[in-house]
Amino acid sequence: MNTMPKSIALSLALVTAPVLGEQELLASRANNEFGLELYRELAGESGNLCLSPLSIMTAFAMTSNGADGRTLAEMQKVLRFPRDLSHLNASVLSLVSDFEKRAGESIPGRRPGPGREASLELSIANTLFGQEGYPFRRDYLTTLADSYRAPLQLMDFKRDPDGERLVINKWVSTRTKGKIEDLLPKGSLT
Repeated sequence: MNTMPKSIALSLALVTAPVLGEQELLASRANNEFGLELYRELAGESGNLCLSPLSIMTAFAMTSNGADGRTLAEMQKVLRFPRDLSHLNASVLSLVSDFEKRAGESIPGRRPGPGREASLELSIANTLFGQEGYPFRRDYLTTLADSYRAPLQLMDFKRDPDGERLVINKWVSTRTKGKIEDLLPKGSLT
């Protein structure tokens, strides 16, 4: 029996008010509350746990902008999103922009080699892949592009689901510098 303690990595947005402006706090609070709740749910599973609530929250924030009615209400409740998504959209954009500004900054006390300080490496990439020919609302597409820097990429899942799966996997692999090779396994898109 393995008696090693389970290692856990949990990525949270910055939470301290002096560091973040009021604009970033909305997304940060929603991210932290959701991340901690998700951690509580998953912590009992066997094995290591590594999750990025910011990535998950951002993906759901993008999709929630295309939802309405009961679906939207449930997403807002679970994810701690405000009623007016425009505030969340602006907050996520501001928070991500702040993180991107910090990329490349040196990390005090961390040295990867003799005489060199480590620097923060951060890559944030978002997009949605949608069925071509589907009537996506123009305001939704504008929100994706403006608030999430995630233009919708149209694909033909009906005609060639496995070919489109390979395109998505290549996009993910490129954006993660090869750290995630096969996000969608064979047969996962039908």
